[in-house]
Amino acid sequence: MEIKEEEPAMSEVPLKDMALTQSDASAPAPATFVTPFFKPCAILLDGLDGPVLGGKELGVSDIETRILLRRRADSDAWMGFSLELPLGQANEEEGFGMCYKINPQTRKVVPADTRRITIKFPRDGFQRFVETVSDALRARFPSVTKEMTLVHVSLKDASLTKVHGFGVPFKNNGHPSEGWLRGQIVAGDRTLFDVLQSDSFKFVVRESIISVEKCWNTNRLPPPFAFPYGNTHRWNKEAYEKMLAENKGHQFLESWSYTDDNAHLSALTQSQVQDVMWLDQAAAEIRQLRFSTYFIESEPGTKYFAIVATPKSFRERFASALRLLFKDGTFQLRLFDSLEDDKAAAVGKWDARIVHNPKKVDALEGHIGTEDTALLVRRPLSEEASRGPGFMVRTFSDRKAADAALQASLTDFERKVNAVCNFHPDAEPTNFVGHMSEEVKFRMTLHRDLLRGTGFCDTLIRGTTADRHLPWDDTPVPMPRTLPVGSLLNTDQDRTEALMEEALPNDRARFQNYLSERPLGLGIITAGAGFGKTTALAVGTLGMACTLGKIYATAPTHVAVGNFADRLDRVDTSVTDRLNLERGDGTTRARYKHIVRGYKVNNEADAFLHLLRVPDAGDQAAPNLGWTSQPLWKKHLSAAFWLLVLLRSPETRGLRPDDSLALYGLRDRIANDEDLQRLRAVVSHEIDYSEYKRGTMVDKIKLMGLLDEVINAADIVCTTPALSTKEPYAHWKYTAKGIAVDEAGCINRPDLYCVWGNTLLPCLMAGDDRQLPPTVVSLQQKDSEGHYVNRLGNHGKISPLFFFRAMGWPVHRLHTQLRMARGMFDLCNAEIYGDLHLQYGLDSDISLPQHAFGRLLEQYLQQKYPDLTPATPGTLQPALFHCKGSYCHINPATMSRSNTRQNKVALTFLSSFIEASGVDPVSITIISPYQSNVDVLNRMRKKPEYALIESMRDAITIDSFQGQECDIVAIVLGTTSESGPGFTADEQRLNVMFTRQRSGLLIFGDIGAAGPLNEKKRKKSTGPSGQVSYSKATVLRNMYRAMESSGRVIQVEAGVKTEAS
Repeated sequence: MEIKEEEPAMSEVPLKDMALTQSDASAPAPATFVTPFFKPCAILLDGLDGPVLGGKELGVSDIETRILLRRRADSDAWMGFSLELPLGQANEEEGFGMCYKINPQTRKVVPADTRRITIKFPRDGFQRFVETVSDALRARFPSVTKEMTLVHVSLKDASLTKVHGFGVPFKNNGHPSEGWLRGQIVAGDRTLFDVLQSDSFKFVVRESIISVEKCWNTNRLPPPFAFPYGNTHRWNKEAYEKMLAENKGHQFLESWSYTDDNAHLSALTQSQVQDVMWLDQAAAEIRQLRFSTYFIESEPGTKYFAIVATPKSFRERFASALRLLFKDGTFQLRLFDSLEDDKAAAVGKWDARIVHNPKKVDALEGHIGTEDTALLVRRPLSEEASRGPGFMVRTFSDRKAADAALQASLTDFERKVNAVCNFHPDAEPTNFVGHMSEEVKFRMTLHRDLLRGTGFCDTLIRGTTADRHLPWDDTPVPMPRTLPVGSLLNTDQDRTEALMEEALPNDRARFQNYLSERPLGLGIITAGAGFGKTTALAVGTLGMACTLGKIYATAPTHVAVGNFADRLDRVDTSVTDRLNLERGDGTTRARYKHIVRGYKVNNEADAFLHLLRVPDAGDQAAPNLGWTSQPLWKKHLSAAFWLLVLLRSPETRGLRPDDSLALYGLRDRIANDEDLQRLRAVVSHEIDYSEYKRGTMVDKIKLMGLLDEVINAADIVCTTPALSTKEPYAHWKYTAKGIAVDEAGCINRPDLYCVWGNTLLPCLMAGDDRQLPPTVVSLQQKDSEGHYVNRLGNHGKISPLFFFRAMGWPVHRLHTQLRMARGMFDLCNAEIYGDLHLQYGLDSDISLPQHAFGRLLEQYLQQKYPDLTPATPGTLQPALFHCKGSYCHINPATMSRSNTRQNKVALTFLSSFIEASGVDPVSITIISPYQSNVDVLNRMRKKPEYALIESMRDAITIDSFQGQECDIVAIVLGTTSESGPGFTADEQRLNVMFTRQRSGLLIFGDIGAAGPLNEKKRKKSTGPSGQVSYSKATVLRNMYRAMESSGRVIQVEAGVKTEAS
């Protein structure tokens, strides 16, 4: 029998003032194990002869009811009962959505066929009496052959009963429970809530009286639980330092609901605070240290290798901190003239990055000692004079220098902590919703209920406000019994049809229904990679823009935001052009939405000014390029792009006839502004830049004002969550009418709160929580005493998408693989998406032109390795290269891994394949889990023997490539049977890695890295930042086993197993 997990609970008392009142317990309860007690029962209404509610396992209903005593670690224990109301089997096809629940054993969400309502009796607030069931009562349950017990429960104050799960969207056409949840009578004159709110209950329990007497007893409840972090949660670094020092201990288990607001605020603020405080303290200590350094020239006058003497004691003491501080690649090196004078100011602040596996860099041969760390450093750019003078660097000398200025900024974490605190009951509205009216209070209360995950009972039923409704809900309902429902797609029929044509024919009706009836305005779209999530989200977002007005769009990374903005633009163009085909040139023509992909306005201004000097610079116009691996700024849809459009730049597209009227108005104003005459002339090439410089130039402040106007005119703004708190985006967000979130499976909840605010704006999100979760850098990190530095890390790794799915919110699932060739998704589908009935779309036909490179790859594999089993007819399938004898090098400073021999096998194969097939190298991407191996790969590619793949894009890590795709993907795992699987044992990371391809997937690794294929031993794994964990690597092993059994493994001798190899 499956053990069904209940929501964790905390003691609850009224909330008052700005500081939340906690339970009397100020520290976690001891980790006492109490065997849970859950037994099937039936509820007797109106006496022993009255109607029966529930009793599925007693044979009298299709509604399952149980009495419960539950104790889960790090949550309150409780006694009560539950009802499981059956969900409609046709809900998904009818557009209601698919519902999920949490599986307590695997801690994953799984499809749900019932909606659970849990009733928790107040601790010490009830009495119970048990007796043997009479013959007459037993006769009412003829199918029960086991012992039964009659349990009487009497409550002192029924209003203290907690009802969880009530109000969460439910649908089962024709079933009486659907009416009950809307306030219809259950029995006599009582509604379901009247029943649940009773001060007495009678349960017929299928269990012996001895067992019930012993096990369903308040004496078995351990003390109440509460997080030990007080009730004031706004950012306060000094208070946090004291608080964390006094409250060390075990790592709290994750929770999928919070009984009160203080628990919610404690968990989410501390998950952020504890993720950075220890690192900030370590960085502050590192910053005070100085080390001798000498330089070796890398690029004349601009870049140098710095050899820093880092003693073993330093590296051991700060090992974990250094791994994390080095993780993002670049940091700052502060240069000093004196090693001894600790009061001397730094004479320079240079950008630096760690050199992975420096022994493989020719220029460093003979320079690296056992206690040296190699850095690549860059002289400040000409516009960065404040970071140091252009002094001479004496290379090949013993110049004394440097401590790595590895300073962890707390600003971003402060932003997220304060965003969580906006869900305090006394917080002010964060969006423009007028005065604090009863309607606004109602919205904010519903929002807090939603984020706690325990249902809406107190707000919907026990509240006192009448005529409560949301502005986008057409039907005011006095004292509602269900959640307000609004439409995200309430626009004219022609536009609705044009939008729906972007969906597959079989999905259109249910997708339209889903968007049209959204409880609380919250919609969720989910599927695996290649199923069209971002396109579906774009359709829904555009529907929201037509229905509601301005929409703020966001995603967790710059790449994801850029992808979302581009998709919005493409879908909007397609839909608008389709609409206008039949509308002629009249005033009824549809107009494109003005979509802005936002960046820091200062950076936009710098990029714009660069484009004045170099009009064809394109994406290379942003500042500081050439050092970071990829430019964050992209020209298309940026504010600078739109300003160039308005100024009639020949290098950008012109203002289209159906563009936004706001853009036309802004263009006219700019055209008539005499102060901008010379700017218009240089942009349109009437004068060149040298002539423009000789006269009056528009100053940067005025330029930034113009960029602000472009942004303010937008219909949809797309930025990262962090930028949404900066001007002019913060003001724009304040007046937004809804939000849209892409990659919601890997955004953290505080980041979502930064954009969403606390007034329950309509929200549509899309993502896949089976891919990379939110980043918690210190999840497994411990201090010198063995205590976890982030006790709330398990809470921090729960994304909003996972959280809402776990609470049972209806989700729109996509079922059809649209991107990959048939067969390319089979491995991940079998191991990760077991609940999905996979369908391949028409574009997955391997005979289509877009899969030509995949066909050429399969042909070449068959020619070169005739023993390789061919792919099943009509499919293309992955191939695994088992590189025998390779060696995995682990960088002692970063714990990142590299494998030169596996790299060589991959690069050699790809070169020969390209030579034989003529495939464009740009159509191939190499992915590797570790940054160290990516750096080694990119260095090796520059060797003459790999000249054929010179034009291939740089190798990239999994994290950097999420949300992107390529025709053929080559994965170099880098791990071996000796090193273990590393963090490729993590199935979410593995899922991302194995789903980036369209037509071909090559895997280079060691088939023994996950352990023997017929064993299930746990292996030690080290994450990308050095996090240590233990995993059975089940998914990786199963994938290897599947490829071996299907004959898709190629064995290659990778060379002698030596560290230098």
